[in-house]
Amino acid sequence: MAVVVLPLGVHSITLVVSDGLAASTSRVSVAVLTTTGAVEQLNSLVNESGLDHSRRLNATLEATLASLDRGNPTAAANELHAFRHQVIAQVAPSDQALAQTLIAAAQKVVDALQVDGSGTRATKLDAVKYQLDGKAQLRFSSAAGKTYIVEASSNLVDWEIIAVAREQVDGTFEFEDANAATFTNRFYRVSSP
Repeated sequence: MAVVVLPLGVHSITLVVSDGLAASTSRVSVAVLTTTGAVEQLNSLVNESGLDHSRRLNATLEATLASLDRGNPTAAANELHAFRHQVIAQVAPSDQALAQTLIAAAQKVVDALQVDGSGTRATKLDAVKYQLDGKAQLRFSSAAGKTYIVEASSNLVDWEIIAVAREQVDGTFEFEDANAATFTNRFYRVSSP
């Protein structure tokens, strides 16, 4: 597994594989955008679709953007769930393919917000233990079966990847920072690629 953190924008990635006898190359473009940017793209897709009900759908997406601007991911996720229900009721009967596209795009934003079905943040820090040898062990709970990258910072500005968290049981993850004792302050964040 290769872990790469990309900045916002469109990036071209090339994979070159060779076993010494044969070689192959594959290219892909990856767009990295914010959740706000993803909702804006979804709003544009609704506008370009020529739907009769686009005003109602746009109003729900505008409410989603307002929630994101206020820093309220739970409210934004709830708005996107409402959008999903609107699409099922208003778009799916006449254009099933478009409905599936809109629902999938909205779900990607909900997943990126890391809000679970009950409206709470999906990732929760469970325990921090400091060992006598200076190592720090952290345990958190999140959606099972996903990969989580752990980053650390001493100033909340400069972040470095320090680990890929190991899944223990049913959405419990652990990682160890062997260098924790060398820092006066050590901050952690967890993300899923």
